[in-house]
Amino acid sequence: MRALLPLILAAALGAPAAMAGSLGVSPVRVELAPGQRAASVTLRNDGAEPVMVQVEPRAWVGSAQLEALEPTRGLVAVPPMLTVEPGERRVVRVARRAAEPPAREESFRLLLTEVPLAGEGALGVRFALRLSIPVFVQPQAAAAEPAWRLERAGEDLVLRLANRGNAHLRIERLLLHDAGGAELVAVPGPAYVLAGREESWRLDGLARLHPRLALRGETSLGPIDLELPAQGG
Repeated sequence: MRALLPLILAAALGAPAAMAGSLGVSPVRVELAPGQRAASVTLRNDGAEPVMVQVEPRAWVGSAQLEALEPTRGLVAVPPMLTVEPGERRVVRVARRAAEPPAREESFRLLLTEVPLAGEGALGVRFALRLSIPVFVQPQAAAAEPAWRLERAGEDLVLRLANRGNAHLRIERLLLHDAGGAELVAVPGPAYVLAGREESWRLDGLARLHPRLALRGETSLGPIDLELPAQGG
């Protein structure tokens, strides 16, 4: 999984993504509006060799961690396997099976995995590369509703974020400052907090020194600048 991290972060950030150094993928995030059942993802091969790609939709549940994926029949991708020749563009169609918009946003991941062609890796180990693209099916009046809190946990603090809305929240950057404005912690990101879910970040050794912290950052709802008292004992 560590070898896949640059590709996964590119998708989360919305930056241009590439597999095998030659296969471009666009867009790197898909959002189906209410009433929209299908969208397209374009693969472009700028290299000199053909690239074979396996396409797998997965339900994304529970956490911002990409491991929280499950098989699904709610989203289909066609074709499930394709070869992109040098200089060629190929389109993958992504479609939701159900016709009615969901009451709460549905979250999926589209896994694009490079499949080594016959003969590749004969003289050494050949690792397949994978790109994970988020796919969101939006409800009517989609909106995230974040609720932040800071809790004591022994010597540590735990920053928690509950998304009480019906759509995801994307976190681009989070910084925690002390009462004097000095930066203490940069929370790892970017990350998604799915509708109706909660994420938490443990901050080691800060409970006794900082009874309250200032939280600043950027999210899909815009900038945040909050003061959070530490709760609990």
